Amino acid sequence: MIAIRREVMEKIVKKYGKEIEKCKTLKDLVKLFKKIGKKEGLKILDLSAHQTPSSPLAPLAFLDLFPENSILGCTIETNRSYAVSLAPPVGERYIAMRDLKWPRKFIAVEPILDFDWVFLDWLKKIKPIMVSVGYNNYTKRFPEPDVEKTLTLIKELKKFTNVEIKTIRGGNSSGD
Repeated sequence: MIAIRREVMEKIVKKYGKEIEKCKTLKDLVKLFKKIGKKEGLKILDLSAHQTPSSPLAPLAFLDLFPENSILGCTIETNRSYAVSLAPPVGERYIAMRDLKWPRKFIAVEPILDFDWVFLDWLKKIKPIMVSVGYNNYTKRFPEPDVEKTLTLIKELKKFTNVEIKTIRGGNSSGD
């Protein structure tokens, strides 16, 4: 996915259409748009490692084209490496969001997976304006933290960001 305003995309397609048509893979397209971005003087956020359809961030985004009040977000369920999805590794998503030069960022900790407390440090370093936390609604096959640990995370998150509480299994779901 490439986030770009229609009128700008029309100009790019008009100017580079033949080159775009030659791209046979997403990797080729990413390379081409990096080249176009340099030529056209566009700021490019290159997240080319994030080439799976489930990636919450586009492989390449033109930051100049997002309205200033846009919120850019990503799902980061844990700091641990669990083989439970086709999404890019959590470490890569964390680094991409931490290094993203954008004032309004959102993190979805959904479905929450068991984590180490360094995860809280990750979230602080990303500096999100909001974090959404919730358990998986569809199956219990994921390695989830216990409710007490989740509520403690929510309480700590509330010290530095807004928290949206989604599905929490039992206990006081307010995180207070």
